Amino acid sequence: MFEHGYALLIGVDQNRTPNLALPTVKKDVTKLKEVLTHPDRCGYLEENVRVVTGMGATRDKILDGLDWLRDKVAADKDQNQTALVYYSGHGHREGSGESFFIPYDVRFPIRTGALPAKDFAEILADINPRRLFVILDCCHAEGMNVKDASAQHVASAAVTKETPGMGRLAEGDGRVILSSSRGTQQSWIRSDGEMSVFTYHLAEALIGHAGRPAEPDVTVTEVMDYVARSVPKTAREQHDAEQQPFFQYSGSSFPIALVIGGKGIAKGMTPPDPLAELPHVKATMNLKELEGEATNVDIDEMNRGNLEANAAGETIREGGKFTNLKINKLGKR
Repeated sequence: MFEHGYALLIGVDQNRTPNLALPTVKKDVTKLKEVLTHPDRCGYLEENVRVVTGMGATRDKILDGLDWLRDKVAADKDQNQTALVYYSGHGHREGSGESFFIPYDVRFPIRTGALPAKDFAEILADINPRRLFVILDCCHAEGMNVKDASAQHVASAAVTKETPGMGRLAEGDGRVILSSSRGTQQSWIRSDGEMSVFTYHLAEALIGHAGRPAEPDVTVTEVMDYVARSVPKTAREQHDAEQQPFFQYSGSSFPIALVIGGKGIAKGMTPPDPLAELPHVKATMNLKELEGEATNVDIDEMNRGNLEANAAGETIREGGKFTNLKINKLGKR
């Protein structure tokens, strides 16, 4: 696991003003937490991930969460931290250009009852991990002025192919702000209502869709490039609308997730769909007949749907459950 990873996930899915509720936001936060805490993806410890959603996503609780993250980072004496802040919910922009995040307990007028983006940015500027990744999935996200959250950071450490497993997530340095839309644009929900367009493609990038086959990790620049290509395409196809993610970063590009524990996507293997549960598979399968020979095959990770069969197979232990499989063809690794 990656003991130096810390995350604050804010999802304002409910609202005291009912017509401002965004139920899909809860699904976005749930998926992102799954990716962050998955032992073969980001490997964050459960106790290092705080989720602020529902009626708890008040202005004060959001600010408390930012204070919690600052204290967690400051308490990590190794000075090799990655801090991730994610906000999904409504964003509001005044005619003056001033921007606000809309908490559960928003009061009107907005100017006095919401969370000013400039206050959010000022707190972020006081959080000084080696690597900071801020993700904003809301309307007018570019205009949230979080770009002012820059701060000093320590010298870069190179990422090499020899760096093993979770150690890769402790390499590099930088501060990245990834926004789901430009300052005058809306951020859309997928037509099936399952996730937002932006967070769906963000999750795709983090679980292996963004990189090249066999690459052991996903870097922040690969994530940015992937969402920059994918989000506008989906927004046009599903909503006939423009949604262009916007990003800023300083420092070097750094790994943010592993691809299957650093193994990468094997040739012919398809990364999982974010709408499906990420597989947890470490198992041994005994095949009595594979081209006439008794063979033991170790399976580190199985992507459901990619293993097809029509001949009698044995039993595989998968995530605590026993499943009978029939094997037709097994490619050599």
